[in-house]
Amino acid sequence: MTASLFELGKLITRTNADEYIVAPPAAWPPVRLGAALRQYIDLALKHAQTEYLEDDQAYYSEIPGFAGVYATGDSQEVCARELRDVLEGWIVLRLGEGRSLPAVSR
Repeated sequence: MTASLFELGKLITRTNADEYIVAPPAAWPPVRLGAALRQYIDLALKHAQTEYLEDDQAYYSEIPGFAGVYATGDSQEVCARELRDVLEGWIVLRLGEGRSLPAVSR
C-alpha cells in the first residue's frame, strides 16, 4: 500500500539528511540539521497511534497534531515505515513553505 501524500522534488530521507544545510541569519554560520531532524522525526513517531481496520484488513497510523500525516500497511511494520516516509515528506513541504513544525515532547 502507498502512503505518499505529496509530490516533491527531493525528499530528506534517513540516508541523505546530513546533506541538508539550513542557513540561519547571515551572522550565524550554516548548521547541519541531519541529526536534529532525525531526533525530531523519532520523537514525533513515538506519538503515532495505530489501529487495525477490519474492513480494509490493513493497519492505519497517524500522528495527532500533524494534519495529513497518516499511512496504511498490510502489517504494523510496513505501516510504520510508510508513516516515517510520509512524515519526512511532510516536514520538507512545511519547511519549504516557510512554516514551522509542531512541538513534540519526549
